[in-house]
Amino acid sequence: MPRLLTNPHFLFDAPDILFWHATETVEELLSLLPPKQRYNEEIELFGALSRKKERLATRVLLHEALGTEANIDYLLSHRPVLTFPNKEISISHSHSYIALSTASFRHGIDIEVYGSRALKLHKAFLNESEVELLTKREPEQLATMLWSAKEAVYKFFDIQEIDFSKDILFTNYTVNTLHTYLPRFKKECIVHYFFLQDFVLTYAIQGYK
Repeated sequence: MPRLLTNPHFLFDAPDILFWHATETVEELLSLLPPKQRYNEEIELFGALSRKKERLATRVLLHEALGTEANIDYLLSHRPVLTFPNKEISISHSHSYIALSTASFRHGIDIEVYGSRALKLHKAFLNESEVELLTKREPEQLATMLWSAKEAVYKFFDIQEIDFSKDILFTNYTVNTLHTYLPRFKKECIVHYFFLQDFVLTYAIQGYK
């Protein structure tokens, strides 16, 4: 069932984060949601079983976080927005893991299960100075975190046609924090990251003034 990510570093600017390893069947997920008929119709829009389970599990997390009256919609860019209540929301999926965060402020969240893919493709999303960061920790885990961090930044700013290696630059790397600059758009933000047992979780917020 959904778990609340507590704030181990006592960050005052952390959103409320729920994550879940959703291994339930479609029928089991539907049983957790009211009313069943509405969600039955909604998942018929998806052909793949994994997408149906992903959508249902996201709705379970939403109701766990904000109650059964909470309602979610999507912009043309696919960024999720809450029509009720008046909060900011961000959602991420990786394999059968799902993360959902809410806050009074804009943010972007990402979850990534550890694997070799990010390390194999690191030259596609890291610049030369960022590649050097891969020496600071187990390379597969660190590459996964850096990819996740750039995904979180992308979700935070919701900018289309962005080049991860050229447009999202990590200017300072500290314990659990990446200071980030987007030179083409003259924007900056901060990414906090957490290495957990099976995955890394990152979220981007506005940089400190």
